[in-house]
Amino acid sequence: MNLVARIATGNSSEISVTATASGDDYLFTQASSVTDSHDVGHYHYQLEVVRNSDSNRLVVDRGEFDVKSDYDNNLDPRGHAEIMLGKIESILEGKADSDVSSYSIAGRSLSKYSPSELVDWRAFYKKEVALHKREEAIKHGRKSKSTILMRF
Repeated sequence: MNLVARIATGNSSEISVTATASGDDYLFTQASSVTDSHDVGHYHYQLEVVRNSDSNRLVVDRGEFDVKSDYDNNLDPRGHAEIMLGKIESILEGKADSDVSSYSIAGRSLSKYSPSELVDWRAFYKKEVALHKREEAIKHGRKSKSTILMRF
């Protein structure tokens, strides 16, 4: 049995793993020296069974998964929405110290987001973070704010 996966960005990054039989199951393994070279991103995979006699293959499953960075490498474990929310809140906190909305020096100009634009972006990313946390809670069998409890 083989697993073949390609990254969704369309570049040539591919993961190919051959399984070994383990009782009634199949086990896919790769050394960390191999997985270190996998590009971080969203992948689409297909699981194939290949017949030895004529190399005919049958696709038995298709799906998707994400390859994430190793957090031991001092990488930020937050998702995009959490990072953006932190940055926007930091900018909003800094607005109290400087209220200049645009600069012009030697013919070059720079405009900044207005406080109302930043508040709108903050609200957007707060919703994104809450949605992600709810999805993670559900995925791990924990209750979330959308969990409905009933008693009979």
